[in-house]
Amino acid sequence: MYRKLIYVMLTACLASLTLLAPVAAQDTELCDVIQTEPTATTDASPAETLMNTGLQMTARNDFDTAITLFSQALDLDPELSDAYLYRGCSYANNNEADSAIADLQTYSALTENPDLMTDVEAYIASIMSGPLPCVAGTSYVDQTEARNTVNGFIEQGATAEDINDRGLAFICLGDYEAAIRDFSRALDLDKNDSRYYANRGYVYDLQGRTEEAILEYEQAISIDPQNAIAWNNLGFAQVLLEDYDEALDAYNESLKIEAGDDVTLVNRGDLYALLGRYEDAEVDYNEAIAVNPIGINYNARGLFYLDVGFYQDAINDFITSAELDPENAIYFNNIGYGYYLLGDYENAVTYLDQSLALDSSYPIARRNRGLAYWRMGEFALCIADYTVRLSVDPTDDISANNRGLCHEDLGQYDLAIEDFTRAIENNDVQIVELHNRSRVLRFVERYDEALTDLDLAIDLDPSDPLSFNYRGIVYDFMGDMPNALSDYSQSIALDPQYAIVYYNRAYVNQQLGNVSAAIDDLETFLDLDPNTIYREDAEALLTELGAGGS
Repeated sequence: MYRKLIYVMLTACLASLTLLAPVAAQDTELCDVIQTEPTATTDASPAETLMNTGLQMTARNDFDTAITLFSQALDLDPELSDAYLYRGCSYANNNEADSAIADLQTYSALTENPDLMTDVEAYIASIMSGPLPCVAGTSYVDQTEARNTVNGFIEQGATAEDINDRGLAFICLGDYEAAIRDFSRALDLDKNDSRYYANRGYVYDLQGRTEEAILEYEQAISIDPQNAIAWNNLGFAQVLLEDYDEALDAYNESLKIEAGDDVTLVNRGDLYALLGRYEDAEVDYNEAIAVNPIGINYNARGLFYLDVGFYQDAINDFITSAELDPENAIYFNNIGYGYYLLGDYENAVTYLDQSLALDSSYPIARRNRGLAYWRMGEFALCIADYTVRLSVDPTDDISANNRGLCHEDLGQYDLAIEDFTRAIENNDVQIVELHNRSRVLRFVERYDEALTDLDLAIDLDPSDPLSFNYRGIVYDFMGDMPNALSDYSQSIALDPQYAIVYYNRAYVNQQLGNVSAAIDDLETFLDLDPNTIYREDAEALLTELGAGGS
């Protein structure tokens, strides 16, 4: 849900990977085998290792990651028959029938088992999914119901209300232009129904046409000042334009008409939180839950608690949301992210697995799980998650950057640089990615290129103390102590509480013979960060400089 991009100081970790034994295909239910964790071994080939890592993912119902790993295994060994079975079963669980059939046919051919195809077809038919949910919220339950309305529509004699209803069906199906045409046709028949303006405004909002949406909501209100939905939607659109005072007025008007409306209470709570009025925000969330204790309202309060740092309270609300709506992948993602922020990465992965089992295409959950794997030192699984994301969206700069972090911690510096470069090319801001690439360039002693990256980062934001500290580190490694000292000092000037820079500058001052300045820096460092992992080193240097430990 949130972007997490970390600068790792000075060191990179190496992964410790467990090799797993292949699991033979079973003669029972065709694809039961993919729900079985493989057993460990020390003699698996690289292709078998990838295949069995994929089986770890299928056992967690994470079929997208599994497919990526099985594909990598088959790139290494195209004759690895079990990988076709496992990938085919994974495709089947993702409702990708054509790909499943192709893989299972290959498996059948490689194992000389032509009778397998009857089981293949029966299995695929048995796991096809039900109706798709609506693309956007309307009064329709799912796309099947909406499509039935569209397909069964009779033009002759259709009323404005009939056409409006079909417009709502088109919203469910994600056909926004058709929805706009229907709401416009409804208005041609009845210009005095404020709902049709409000509905057309809602579609404009979905399309990002916020100014046009506001005009529609205002027209709806001019016709019917008691249209509480139009007031609420007007407030929401004004928030998007950062017209916060007008938005608050609109929400208040909506609540005057429909006191206790939970949707508007949540929206106003979100606005209060944005404005830093946290007590008012919590009151609105609590009232919304009291009025209508549904998952989305607990989730809204949970997000508020997450933003203000009450992580366990947030998790509790997300868990309640998931209990009330156990098919909603967002709630399980949010639980997982809450545990991630608490540093409980195993619980984070458990809930993110559940989120992806409900919606394997949910990008935020996959990014978040990649982060949790990274924190756990499961770098191969981290890379697999981000590889899945990038196969879907090659321009996803967050996934490219974070995969680079995982490659870096495996010591795969060339791949890390490629990923950070990809992230930079797909991100207009670039500063964090430039920091990350410069660090790896420093690791491989490409100092001039590292300096170029940090020069650009400083040009983008001259007030960022991180960039000056990182450039100081590069100069330090190059032996250019005067420039290192200058950059560390500039970093401290921008942020006097940035503890690690005093530690870095102390070493430069020592090299330059500035003993008293080095002592001052080390003492300041220990005052600012008394629990630092570098405390022993700092105290040793203080002793060497004649100041003693503290």
